[in-house]
Amino acid sequence: MRSLGLAATAALLGLVFLGGCAYYGANLHPGISTEAEVRHDMGAPAEVYDNPDGSKLLFFPRGPLGTQTFRATLSGDGRLQRLDQVLSEEFFDRIVVNQTNKDEVRRLIGPPCETMELPRLQQMAWTYRFKDRYSRLSDFSVMLNSAGTVVRKVIVQIDEPPSFTMP
Repeated sequence: MRSLGLAATAALLGLVFLGGCAYYGANLHPGISTEAEVRHDMGAPAEVYDNPDGSKLLFFPRGPLGTQTFRATLSGDGRLQRLDQVLSEEFFDRIVVNQTNKDEVRRLIGPPCETMELPRLQQMAWTYRFKDRYSRLSDFSVMLNSAGTVVRKVIVQIDEPPSFTMP
């Protein structure tokens, strides 16, 4: 009887922990939630950008090498408009080589998890860790020239693809 109680307790704790990790911002509602509620639910933003129209962008990376960064878009009256997970190919595709600048990259996908100077190329690399559409761990990097313009984009898959063997 005692082992059944321990097993039930362990299962319940597992559900509680899984429920807590289900989705950041699950308690937030566009058009209703305030900036204070966003900050309470998501924590302190890593970066905040004020737009000329009074709206704001708040970025919430998850982990130092986490695969998710959430961008909360707040209207001029401080209400949540959107909450997007921006480390995805959908957002990376919006970065246009020889057109997008470093400020636009930061406003689109937030702070990189790693930066690297490339002195011989006179470039800076910003890297973002993410899960690709097949859930493979990957790095997305943008290379910026000395003027701050994106000159190259690269996606490198880190995970090995699953291998299947026949018995």
